[in-house]
Formats: sequence, C-alpha cells, structure tokens
Amino acid sequence: MDLLMDINTNSSGNSRIELPELELPRFGGYLMDWPWFYDSFMYFIDKSTTLTTAEKFSYLLGLLEGEAKQAVSGFCLTEINYKKALEILKERFGRPERLKQYHISSLLQIEFPPHMDVNQYVSTISRILAHVRSLEALDVKGESAEPFLCTIILRRLPEDMLRVWSRGAADKECDLKYLMEFLNNEIRAQETFELFKKL
Repeated sequence: MDLLMDINTNSSGNSRIELPELELPRFGGYLMDWPWFYDSFMYFIDKSTTLTTAEKFSYLLGLLEGEAKQAVSGFCLTEINYKKALEILKERFGRPERLKQYHISSLLQIEFPPHMDVNQYVSTISRILAHVRSLEALDVKGESAEPFLCTIILRRLPEDMLRVWSRGAADKECDLKYLMEFLNNEIRAQETFELFKKL
C-alpha cells in the first residue's frame, strides 16, 4: 500500500517538494516482521491527523495478510473495533517475551550447510545479526545476556570461521560487540573475495 508524502509550501512561499511514494510494509504473521510493521504503521497511519478512524482501519486491514488478517477478521470499521484490532495484533504478535523466545529459538536453529555459495554464507550471517539486533531492541543485552548470546552464536558457526574468530578472541569470548564486528567483517571479506574472483 502506497502513501504519498510531501513537504507543504513553507512560509517564504517556495513550492512544495513531493517525495517518492512510500510503500508501507505488509504483515502476515511472521514475528520477525512485527516490530518494523507496527512502528511503520503507527508512525505513518495511526498518528496521522488527516485520516479518519475508518480510513486508518482500512489501511490496517489492507496491509494484513494470512494469519494476521484472520486474527482481526469480522470487525466493522468503527473506532472501538480499530482499537480492539490493534490490541489483538499486539497481544498475538507483539508480546516482548514471545518475541524474545522467537529470536533465541531462531538463533538455535541456524545452520551453516557444509557446502554453500557466498550468497548463502552472507545471508546466514545476516540472519544472525538481525536476530541479535532484534534481541537488543527488546533489552536482551548487557553483561548478563552477552555470555548467553555469544555461546549460542558461536555454537552455530562453522569450524573454520570459529577458528578465525578464536585468533583474536582472547579475553573477548563473551564480548558480543566484538563477535558482531567479526561477523560483519566476515560478510565484507566474503563479498570482497567474490568480487576479486570475477576480475
């Protein structure tokens, strides 16, 4: 669903600047997508002062798919139902404890296949980084969380990558920031390797 954003004429009388249409994210029930969907919807639609409640509800229903749409099906377009629908979605998909469990469980299930191309390699590392960033946004961070997260991630890494990490990891075995920097460097290294392979 597209939402046109523009900058109105300012006090000096200059013409307004129209920005490209913004496509709002859709949500079908995949927990990884919930924070981005919810924050985008609240910022661009719910907080709008020009849309009626019925229009906001229409936008909401138009952006939902699959399991998420089924969760709020049957509601009429009223202000009370709009609020109820948002609460149902937040309770079903936005509970912090459920999101934490989801991200931790996803980290535990990540596998590096023995034979993968560079794109798969980079994609797998990127998934790890995305789950860790999401957990940090949910306040799973700090001294108590870092040893736990580092252990989970390190147990998922292939042996050759683990060996490279261990060369600089003395006294940093539970340093999540160091591990994240290492994984980001691995992505850059793989992309550089792939680039020079084609020269």
